[in-house]
Amino acid sequence: MAGSWTLSNAIASLRRRLSDGPTDKYVHQMDVDPMPDGVTRRFAVPDSRLVANTLLVTLDSVAVVPSSADLDEGTFVLASAPTATQKLAGSYYFQWFNDDELEEFLGSGSEMLGYDDGVEDETLPTQIRTVVLSFAAYYAYMKKAAQTADSMQASSSGFTSDTTRQHPNWMALAQMAWEQAKSELETVNTITPTTTVAPAMRFVSFRLQRYVPRS
Repeated sequence: MAGSWTLSNAIASLRRRLSDGPTDKYVHQMDVDPMPDGVTRRFAVPDSRLVANTLLVTLDSVAVVPSSADLDEGTFVLASAPTATQKLAGSYYFQWFNDDELEEFLGSGSEMLGYDDGVEDETLPTQIRTVVLSFAAYYAYMKKAAQTADSMQASSSGFTSDTTRQHPNWMALAQMAWEQAKSELETVNTITPTTTVAPAMRFVSFRLQRYVPRS
């Protein structure tokens, strides 16, 4: 039985599995986009889903309070435009996923094992919970892998991604989560046969637009 494993508990467990809690990822004094030019007042940091009350904007190392901010988009607006000679930066905590996305991943993980009512399915055995979390982690990492591919930029030398910051190898993490889920499921079925599911690897299929350099 699902018992006390509510959706809220499952989301919290998945966040811990993904290291995507509100204080897991901190960015310090990151340059904003675009660079100050004396006209622009709206700027963006490189990340989205900023944690509430953690954005600190500094202008020449002095804290300034934005007139407005969109934490989901990672943007903010200043009351006046900084000049091109000034240094504008942002520090903040951020998360990869919101709760709705984590619920979707958990639902997909549950369905993978035949439990269509999600993590609160009354027939979901307690020993299957860790397997659901591992499959959910797989779906989470695959979404980031697809997003990373979509964000690649075309140039005369081919496709490139942002090399100013290190990013996880999402595909490798997805593969690890998948293998972990299969191993956990095998262990559960060895101890107490609960399901005969034999999942097949289902990587997200995506294709980058072909780039043809101008002659």
